Amino acid sequence: MAFSNFSNGAPCPNFPTVTFGEKTYNTVQIGNQCWFKENLNLGTRINGIQEQTNNQIIEKYCYNDLESNCDISGGLYQWGEIVQYLNGGSNTTSWNPAPTGNVQGICPSGWHLPSDAEWCTLTQYIDPTVNCNANGPSGIDAALKMKSTSGWTNNGNGTNSSGFTIIPTGGRRNEGIFYWPTDYSSFLTATQYDANNMFYRDVNSGPMITRGEYLKIFGRTVRCIKD
Repeated sequence: MAFSNFSNGAPCPNFPTVTFGEKTYNTVQIGNQCWFKENLNLGTRINGIQEQTNNQIIEKYCYNDLESNCDISGGLYQWGEIVQYLNGGSNTTSWNPAPTGNVQGICPSGWHLPSDAEWCTLTQYIDPTVNCNANGPSGIDAALKMKSTSGWTNNGNGTNSSGFTIIPTGGRRNEGIFYWPTDYSSFLTATQYDANNMFYRDVNSGPMITRGEYLKIFGRTVRCIKD
């Protein structure tokens, strides 16, 4: 599909907004996919030094342990928490059995956590040169077209011509330290690599998007995609 077919940030037909967890999210149609336009911000904040646990309470991290940062950039989550420990899957264990089809996780009904393949579809639509089979930075300018036009340091602002509107969020390391709040954003996928690692997408101040697999226990952002 050609770049000229972008909706330029237009909301999804029939689903311009979604109200979930007392918050309203905008949507964006990109190709045949309908995405949340903002990062999910759901759950009870816990401090970064703590681990999110399977306790029937959705937990989130907020950058520097400030709820106000979640209000701006969404929550940061560990992988086990977003999949809600489905079929025994956690930050240190694999699903048994592995689920088939979409994984709703902490997304609202009718929506689900994006898979590695769905992130591939998104980024290749925006930049056909993206290599979804390789780890590391890829493509020419997918991130440039997905990033917000302000808020990024190190000359990292984007054009946001796709309307996906990635803002810098920083992340949470496995030891509970928060890092890189103005030139980094990392997104979880529902696709695990092994018991301890899952696939993700990273965006920094550069124009390319990064695919990789890394520890499930890091705190990253998440978007929901329509079933």
